[in-house]
Amino acid sequence: MTLTYQKSATYKSNFGGLLTIASVVFLGVYFATLLVDVIDISKVIVTNSQDFRDIRTDGNIYPLTQDAFDVGVEISYLGSNATIQ
Repeated sequence: MTLTYQKSATYKSNFGGLLTIASVVFLGVYFATLLVDVIDISKVIVTNSQDFRDIRTDGNIYPLTQDAFDVGVEISYLGSNATIQ
């Protein structure tokens, strides 16, 4: 079941056509600028940091909870030295 106007399922007018063309052009320009931002690598900032600590002398305790991280990695020592935890 569809609504019809003058035996057509769609209503066509000059104003509606202009609005359709304007909205397609606007969306095209908008997505093109977004694509240019994705391709422009000069705006990308990559930060890499490393922190080396001696776990034998470092007494800091870092509370890690599941609420603080979306993704976590656990490092386990599987060697035979029982003094390393």
